Amino acid sequence: MVLGLHLSGEERPTVQKNPAGPWLALPGYNGSRGHALQWAAGLCTDQYKEMTTTKQGAFLGRVEAALSAERMGRFYISASEPKWEPLARYEWNVAICEAFYPLLHHLEVVLRNIVSRFGSAAYPFSKFDHIPSWLDAIPSPLQPGHGARAILKAKQKLFGTDRTTGALLPATRPYKEGDLVAALDFGFWTGLFNPYYRGRSARDKRLWPHGLPVVFPHAVPAPTLPEVSTRLNELRHLRNRIFHHEPVWKRKLAADRDHIFEVIGWVSPEALRVVRSMERVTEVISDDFRRQVRVRVYRESRR
Repeated sequence: MVLGLHLSGEERPTVQKNPAGPWLALPGYNGSRGHALQWAAGLCTDQYKEMTTTKQGAFLGRVEAALSAERMGRFYISASEPKWEPLARYEWNVAICEAFYPLLHHLEVVLRNIVSRFGSAAYPFSKFDHIPSWLDAIPSPLQPGHGARAILKAKQKLFGTDRTTGALLPATRPYKEGDLVAALDFGFWTGLFNPYYRGRSARDKRLWPHGLPVVFPHAVPAPTLPEVSTRLNELRHLRNRIFHHEPVWKRKLAADRDHIFEVIGWVSPEALRVVRSMERVTEVISDDFRRQVRVRVYRESRR
Protein backbone atom coordinates (compact mmCIF):
# COMPACT_ATOMS: atom_id res chain seq x y z
CA MET A 1 0.00 0.00 0.00
CA VAL A 2 1.33 3.45 -0.87
CA LEU A 3 0.37 6.49 1.20
CA GLY A 4 -3.16 5.24 1.82
CA LEU A 5 -4.14 5.17 -1.83
CA HIS A 6 -6.71 2.47 -1.15
CA LEU A 7 -9.56 4.81 -0.23
CA SER A 8 -12.12 3.67 2.30
CA GLY A 9 -15.80 4.14 1.68
CA GLU A 10 -15.90 7.34 3.76
CA GLU A 11 -12.86 8.76 1.98
CA ARG A 12 -13.99 8.10 -1.58
CA PRO A 13 -15.02 11.22 -3.53
CA THR A 14 -18.70 11.66 -4.19
CA VAL A 15 -20.01 10.43 -7.51
CA GLN A 16 -22.31 12.37 -9.77
CA LYS A 17 -24.65 10.20 -11.80
CA ASN A 18 -25.62 11.44 -15.22
CA PRO A 19 -26.33 9.99 -18.67
CA ALA A 20 -22.64 10.28 -19.57
CA GLY A 21 -21.73 7.91 -16.74
CA PRO A 22 -20.32 8.23 -13.18
CA TRP A 23 -17.64 10.89 -12.78
CA LEU A 24 -15.82 12.00 -9.66
CA ALA A 25 -17.12 15.26 -8.22
CA LEU A 26 -13.88 17.24 -8.23
CA PRO A 27 -14.10 20.93 -7.30
CA GLY A 28 -15.15 23.04 -10.28
CA TYR A 29 -16.31 20.09 -12.36
CA ASN A 30 -19.60 20.82 -14.14
CA GLY A 31 -20.79 17.24 -14.64
CA SER A 32 -20.34 16.82 -18.39
CA ARG A 33 -18.37 13.98 -19.91
CA GLY A 34 -16.29 16.40 -22.00
CA HIS A 35 -15.39 18.41 -18.92
CA ALA A 36 -14.50 15.19 -17.09
CA LEU A 37 -12.01 14.35 -19.82
CA GLN A 38 -10.47 17.79 -19.41
CA TRP A 39 -10.15 17.21 -15.69
CA ALA A 40 -8.53 13.81 -16.24
CA ALA A 41 -5.95 15.44 -18.50
CA GLY A 42 -5.25 18.15 -15.92
CA LEU A 43 -6.28 20.97 -18.26
CA CYS A 44 -8.77 22.95 -16.16
CA THR A 45 -6.13 25.25 -14.72
CA ASP A 46 -8.36 28.32 -14.33
CA GLN A 47 -10.54 26.65 -11.72
CA TYR A 48 -7.45 25.26 -9.99
CA LYS A 49 -5.83 28.69 -9.76
CA GLU A 50 -8.92 30.08 -8.05
CA MET A 51 -8.88 27.29 -5.48
CA THR A 52 -5.17 27.45 -4.61
CA THR A 53 -5.22 29.26 -1.28
CA THR A 54 -2.21 30.73 0.46
CA LYS A 55 -2.32 27.94 3.03
CA GLN A 56 -2.59 25.30 0.32
CA GLY A 57 0.30 26.82 -1.60
CA ALA A 58 2.50 26.84 1.49
CA PHE A 59 1.68 23.19 2.18
CA LEU A 60 2.46 22.15 -1.39
CA GLY A 61 5.65 24.20 -1.36
CA ARG A 62 6.90 22.35 1.73
CA VAL A 63 6.09 18.99 0.16
CA GLU A 64 7.91 19.96 -3.03
CA ALA A 65 10.92 21.10 -1.00
CA ALA A 66 10.98 17.76 0.83
CA LEU A 67 10.89 15.80 -2.45
CA SER A 68 13.08 18.39 -4.27
CA ALA A 69 11.95 20.85 -6.91
CA GLU A 70 14.20 19.16 -9.48
CA ARG A 71 12.48 15.81 -8.98
CA MET A 72 9.00 17.30 -8.96
CA GLY A 73 9.75 19.29 -12.12
CA ARG A 74 9.63 16.03 -14.09
CA PHE A 75 5.95 15.66 -13.22
CA TYR A 76 4.73 19.03 -14.49
CA ILE A 77 2.78 19.24 -17.74
CA SER A 78 2.43 23.01 -17.66
CA ALA A 79 4.23 25.69 -15.67
CA SER A 80 0.86 27.35 -15.01
CA GLU A 81 -0.84 24.34 -13.42
CA PRO A 82 -1.22 24.22 -9.62
CA LYS A 83 1.39 22.29 -7.66
CA TRP A 84 -1.04 19.67 -6.42
CA GLU A 85 -1.41 18.27 -9.96
CA PRO A 86 2.28 17.24 -10.36
CA LEU A 87 2.22 15.98 -6.78
CA ALA A 88 -0.75 13.77 -7.69
CA ARG A 89 1.19 12.47 -10.70
CA TYR A 90 4.18 11.80 -8.45
CA GLU A 91 2.09 9.77 -6.01
CA TRP A 92 0.43 7.92 -8.88
CA ASN A 93 3.90 7.13 -10.23
CA VAL A 94 4.89 5.73 -6.81
CA ALA A 95 1.79 3.52 -6.82
CA ILE A 96 2.61 2.29 -10.33
CA CYS A 97 6.14 1.37 -9.29
CA GLU A 98 4.83 -0.48 -6.25
CA ALA A 99 2.37 -2.43 -8.40
CA PHE A 100 5.08 -3.47 -10.85
CA TYR A 101 7.44 -4.74 -8.16
CA PRO A 102 5.86 -8.22 -7.72
CA LEU A 103 5.83 -8.75 -11.50
CA LEU A 104 9.49 -7.79 -11.82
CA HIS A 105 10.36 -9.96 -8.82
CA HIS A 106 8.82 -13.03 -10.43
CA LEU A 107 10.35 -12.23 -13.80
CA GLU A 108 13.87 -12.02 -12.36
CA VAL A 109 13.62 -15.13 -10.18
CA VAL A 110 11.98 -17.27 -12.87
CA LEU A 111 14.49 -16.20 -15.52
CA ARG A 112 17.64 -16.61 -13.45
CA ASN A 113 16.59 -20.02 -12.16
CA ILE A 114 15.85 -21.52 -15.59
CA VAL A 115 19.02 -20.07 -17.14
CA SER A 116 21.13 -21.26 -14.22
CA ARG A 117 19.75 -24.80 -14.47
CA PHE A 118 20.41 -24.88 -18.20
CA GLY A 119 23.92 -23.52 -17.74
CA SER A 120 24.71 -26.20 -15.17
CA ALA A 121 23.72 -28.90 -17.64
CA ALA A 122 25.41 -27.24 -20.62
CA TYR A 123 28.75 -26.54 -18.92
CA PRO A 124 29.98 -29.42 -16.75
CA PHE A 125 33.17 -28.45 -14.92
CA SER A 126 35.88 -30.03 -12.78
CA LYS A 127 37.61 -26.90 -11.49
CA PHE A 128 36.24 -23.69 -10.03
CA ASP A 129 37.59 -20.52 -8.49
CA HIS A 130 35.66 -20.07 -5.21
CA ILE A 131 32.17 -21.50 -5.62
CA PRO A 132 31.29 -24.87 -7.22
CA SER A 133 29.24 -23.54 -10.11
CA TRP A 134 29.49 -23.24 -13.87
CA LEU A 135 29.34 -19.50 -13.24
CA ASP A 136 32.66 -19.64 -11.37
CA ALA A 137 34.22 -22.48 -13.36
CA ILE A 138 37.79 -22.64 -14.64
CA PRO A 139 37.94 -22.00 -17.54
CA SER A 140 34.95 -19.67 -17.50
CA PRO A 141 32.23 -19.96 -20.17
CA LEU A 142 31.30 -16.33 -19.57
CA GLN A 143 32.11 -13.35 -21.72
CA PRO A 144 35.46 -11.79 -20.77
CA GLY A 145 34.97 -8.45 -19.10
CA HIS A 146 31.22 -8.33 -18.50
CA GLY A 147 30.93 -11.85 -17.11
CA ALA A 148 34.08 -11.71 -14.99
CA ARG A 149 33.18 -8.34 -13.48
CA ALA A 150 29.69 -9.48 -12.59
CA ILE A 151 30.92 -12.68 -10.92
CA LEU A 152 33.58 -10.79 -8.95
CA LYS A 153 31.04 -8.21 -7.78
CA ALA A 154 28.69 -11.00 -6.65
CA LYS A 155 31.48 -12.78 -4.77
CA GLN A 156 32.44 -9.53 -3.08
CA LYS A 157 28.88 -9.31 -1.75
CA LEU A 158 29.11 -12.85 -0.39
CA PHE A 159 32.67 -12.96 0.95
CA GLY A 160 33.37 -9.33 1.71
CA THR A 161 36.69 -7.69 0.87
CA ASP A 162 39.84 -6.68 2.69
CA ARG A 163 39.79 -2.91 3.18
CA THR A 164 43.49 -2.60 2.40
CA THR A 165 44.04 -4.98 -0.49
CA GLY A 166 40.51 -5.39 -1.85
CA ALA A 167 41.01 -9.16 -1.86
CA LEU A 168 38.13 -11.48 -1.04
CA LEU A 169 37.93 -12.46 2.62
CA PRO A 170 37.89 -16.13 3.65
CA ALA A 171 34.42 -17.68 3.36
CA THR A 172 32.45 -17.79 6.60
CA ARG A 173 30.52 -20.82 5.30
CA PRO A 174 30.51 -23.02 2.22
CA TYR A 175 28.86 -21.12 -0.61
CA LYS A 176 26.79 -22.96 -3.20
CA GLU A 177 25.64 -22.14 -6.70
CA GLY A 178 22.33 -20.85 -5.39
CA ASP A 179 24.15 -18.23 -3.32
CA LEU A 180 25.99 -16.97 -6.38
CA VAL A 181 22.85 -17.00 -8.53
CA ALA A 182 20.99 -14.86 -5.98
CA ALA A 183 23.89 -12.39 -5.69
CA LEU A 184 23.97 -11.65 -9.44
CA ASP A 185 21.84 -8.75 -10.62
CA PHE A 186 19.21 -8.76 -13.35
CA GLY A 187 21.59 -7.07 -15.77
CA PHE A 188 23.88 -10.09 -15.66
CA TRP A 189 21.09 -12.49 -16.62
CA THR A 190 19.80 -10.31 -19.45
CA GLY A 191 23.42 -9.91 -20.62
CA LEU A 192 23.63 -13.67 -21.15
CA PHE A 193 21.39 -13.19 -24.19
CA ASN A 194 23.77 -10.86 -26.02
CA PRO A 195 25.43 -11.99 -29.31
CA TYR A 196 28.60 -13.26 -27.55
CA TYR A 197 26.68 -16.29 -26.30
CA ARG A 198 25.42 -17.28 -29.75
CA GLY A 199 27.14 -20.33 -31.20
CA ARG A 200 28.90 -19.84 -34.52
CA SER A 201 28.75 -23.49 -35.57
CA ALA A 202 27.19 -26.82 -34.63
CA ARG A 203 30.27 -27.62 -32.58
CA ASP A 204 30.19 -24.31 -30.70
CA LYS A 205 29.00 -24.99 -27.15
CA ARG A 206 27.77 -21.53 -26.33
CA LEU A 207 24.32 -21.10 -24.80
CA TRP A 208 22.25 -20.16 -27.82
CA PRO A 209 20.37 -20.76 -30.05
CA HIS A 210 20.14 -24.46 -29.12
CA GLY A 211 19.33 -23.55 -25.52
CA LEU A 212 16.36 -21.29 -26.27
CA PRO A 213 13.78 -24.12 -26.50
CA VAL A 214 15.09 -25.47 -23.18
CA VAL A 215 14.94 -22.14 -21.36
CA PHE A 216 11.66 -21.04 -22.98
CA PRO A 217 9.81 -24.32 -23.55
CA HIS A 218 6.36 -22.70 -23.74
CA ALA A 219 7.17 -19.88 -26.17
CA VAL A 220 4.98 -20.30 -29.27
CA PRO A 221 6.20 -19.37 -31.77
CA ALA A 222 9.76 -19.75 -30.51
CA PRO A 223 11.46 -16.34 -30.30
CA THR A 224 14.84 -15.69 -31.90
CA LEU A 225 17.83 -14.66 -29.80
CA PRO A 226 17.60 -11.00 -30.98
CA GLU A 227 13.91 -10.95 -30.05
CA VAL A 228 14.61 -12.34 -26.57
CA SER A 229 17.52 -9.96 -26.04
CA THR A 230 15.46 -6.95 -27.11
CA ARG A 231 12.52 -7.89 -24.88
CA LEU A 232 14.71 -8.53 -21.82
CA ASN A 233 16.67 -5.32 -22.27
CA GLU A 234 13.41 -3.36 -22.49
CA LEU A 235 12.28 -4.93 -19.22
CA ARG A 236 15.68 -4.34 -17.62
CA HIS A 237 15.34 -0.65 -18.50
CA LEU A 238 11.85 -0.58 -16.97
CA ARG A 239 13.12 -2.34 -13.84
CA ASN A 240 15.98 0.12 -13.42
CA ARG A 241 13.67 3.12 -13.75
CA ILE A 242 11.28 1.69 -11.18
CA PHE A 243 13.98 0.64 -8.70
CA HIS A 244 15.70 4.04 -9.02
CA HIS A 245 12.46 5.97 -8.38
CA GLU A 246 12.28 7.44 -11.87
CA PRO A 247 9.09 8.60 -13.66
CA VAL A 248 7.35 5.78 -15.54
CA TRP A 249 3.84 7.22 -15.73
CA LYS A 250 4.21 8.27 -19.39
CA ARG A 251 5.15 4.76 -20.55
CA LYS A 252 2.80 2.33 -22.25
CA LEU A 253 2.23 0.59 -18.96
CA ALA A 254 -0.27 -2.02 -20.14
CA ALA A 255 2.26 -3.14 -22.77
CA ASP A 256 5.01 -3.29 -20.11
CA ARG A 257 2.77 -5.48 -17.97
CA ASP A 258 1.99 -7.78 -20.90
CA HIS A 259 5.65 -8.12 -21.86
CA ILE A 260 6.48 -9.31 -18.35
CA PHE A 261 3.59 -11.79 -18.54
CA GLU A 262 4.90 -12.97 -21.90
CA VAL A 263 8.41 -13.83 -20.68
CA ILE A 264 7.19 -15.52 -17.49
CA GLY A 265 4.75 -17.54 -19.60
CA TRP A 266 7.55 -18.65 -21.91
CA VAL A 267 9.15 -20.33 -18.90
CA SER A 268 6.23 -21.41 -16.73
CA PRO A 269 2.50 -21.02 -17.51
CA GLU A 270 1.78 -22.09 -13.93
CA ALA A 271 3.90 -19.29 -12.47
CA LEU A 272 2.19 -16.88 -14.86
CA ARG A 273 -1.24 -17.91 -13.56
CA VAL A 274 -0.18 -17.08 -10.01
CA VAL A 275 1.31 -13.74 -11.05
CA ARG A 276 -1.83 -12.80 -12.99
CA SER A 277 -4.03 -13.67 -10.03
CA MET A 278 -2.08 -11.33 -7.73
CA GLU A 279 -1.17 -8.43 -10.02
CA ARG A 280 -2.41 -4.90 -9.30
CA VAL A 281 -0.93 -3.06 -12.27
CA THR A 282 -4.20 -3.22 -14.19
CA GLU A 283 -6.04 -1.51 -11.34
CA VAL A 284 -3.37 1.10 -10.61
CA ILE A 285 -2.92 2.28 -14.21
CA SER A 286 -6.67 2.75 -14.67
CA ASP A 287 -8.24 6.20 -15.04
CA ASP A 288 -10.42 5.54 -12.01
CA PHE A 289 -7.45 4.86 -9.73
CA ARG A 290 -5.62 7.90 -11.04
CA ARG A 291 -8.65 10.09 -10.31
CA GLN A 292 -8.79 8.69 -6.78
CA VAL A 293 -5.16 9.69 -6.25
CA ARG A 294 -5.87 13.20 -7.56
CA VAL A 295 -8.82 13.63 -5.22
CA ARG A 296 -6.84 12.39 -2.21
CA VAL A 297 -3.88 14.69 -2.91
CA TYR A 298 -6.18 17.66 -3.53
CA ARG A 299 -8.02 17.04 -0.24
CA GLU A 300 -4.78 16.71 1.72
CA SER A 301 -3.51 19.98 0.27
CA ARG A 302 -6.72 21.79 1.38
CA ARG A 303 -6.84 20.51 4.97
